[in-house]
Amino acid sequence: MIRNKITFAAATLAVCLLTVLLLLYEPYTSEAIRSTLALFVHRVLPPLFPYMVLSKVMVTFDLLAPLSRFLQLGRLFRLPERASAVVFTGLLCGFPVGAAGTCTLYESGGISKEDAGRLAALSSNAGPAFLLGTVAALWNSKAYGVFLFAVQTVSALVIAFFTARASAEETGSSFPCSDAPARTFPEEVCRAVSESASACLSVCAYIVFFRVMAVVMSRLIPAFAPLFGILFEFSSGCADGAAAGGVRGIFMTGAAVGSAGVSVMMQNYNFIGRYGIPVKVLWLTKGLQGLVCGTASVLFYLISPLESVGTAAVFTETFSWNAVTAVLSVMFVLSKIHKISKHVI
Repeated sequence: MIRNKITFAAATLAVCLLTVLLLLYEPYTSEAIRSTLALFVHRVLPPLFPYMVLSKVMVTFDLLAPLSRFLQLGRLFRLPERASAVVFTGLLCGFPVGAAGTCTLYESGGISKEDAGRLAALSSNAGPAFLLGTVAALWNSKAYGVFLFAVQTVSALVIAFFTARASAEETGSSFPCSDAPARTFPEEVCRAVSESASACLSVCAYIVFFRVMAVVMSRLIPAFAPLFGILFEFSSGCADGAAAGGVRGIFMTGAAVGSAGVSVMMQNYNFIGRYGIPVKVLWLTKGLQGLVCGTASVLFYLISPLESVGTAAVFTETFSWNAVTAVLSVMFVLSKIHKISKHVI
């Protein structure tokens, strides 16, 4: 009881302090919201929404059955064959398609909770559209975008292989029991479109909120500004790395892509947390990927030095966004955090 009261008091103090800081740094946070919304509309939403719809339909009806037999996920990663669609779309479509696909598979009774946790870790990666479009543009090198996508994919597969070996003795018997009636193909498409639209709004809210957190903390403690960019919101961390340039900057970009940041982790948790799917392997995987992608980026830079173009090519779009949209986005994320905290405290 005492511990819960201390936790509640600390959370209340943090929220009050954050409110004051948002007022003090309002010009900076407003600009961060505008630029982040521009990033979402131009770089995140175009590949995210249609691929999320397709992912739900493919997983539900197991449309990639031939690919499942070819990939041999059961033998390599101790995952059911139907998980192939989740892995495929997760690697190619970007965050948080993998987590959403994992939940779709779990809802249908196609995977256990433990295996779903490992599947979410394997399939949660930055998509090639973002790496080849945004990251490559930031560093003015398509080769670097291709290289980073390859490193991220290989590291995810290798980590998944070893975590599968470590969990070889688990029974994985905690399958959900779903009594929902089977839907027709048109019904499932309609459901996929509506749920994906809602999920995309949620993703936008997380990106905006945690980018604002990164800006506030960077203004409060300028010495740790590069760390906050990586820690809170990975797309902004990529931009901060390109702005810094050099070895340090490219390590920041690679580490941001690999680790994904708190924003993406909360997006994933928004999907898998409601089912009680464990996130331990997901956290471990993203931490290791951050180190691997950051180190590999430095080696790439030393072999083939790059000249970053800063953020001008990607983040300078200006829009007349309604302030109410930004406020509602922040309120939405706060409500989600409050809901999650009730289960944690």
